[in-house]
Amino acid sequence: MASPGLELLYALVSPDIRQPQDSLVCFIHWELISQGLRCLGKGEKAEANEKESERLPDGWASNQELYTMRYANDKTKILFKALKVEDTLIVNVMDMKTEKVSNLTLNVGECIDKANLKDYSRVFKKKKRTKSTAED
Repeated sequence: MASPGLELLYALVSPDIRQPQDSLVCFIHWELISQGLRCLGKGEKAEANEKESERLPDGWASNQELYTMRYANDKTKILFKALKVEDTLIVNVMDMKTEKVSNLTLNVGECIDKANLKDYSRVFKKKKRTKSTAED
């Protein structure tokens, strides 16, 4: 799995990882950061003196039923919410300027090995991306 930075991020937040959905939220955060966004903080409202960061904000996993963070780059500002419902994680991302919403539902068990939450090399189940090719 070519994932520069994910292992370092995972090692940094490992003490906060208590449930499988924590690992999945960490992965989604890494994907957003990899796309050029920076985290502004947790919650829906901006805080005084907030700074853009590649790190997950302090207390990001304090509510393991609902994760809420804000991200931005030069072009956009988004609100990220992930809601745990039984064995799924419902992810909503809203562009705060246009209020356009995208959502995705993930089966946590298909993505995360809950028996290995502290072991980066084994926690993510689907490590290889496959490319389909049109070969006869």
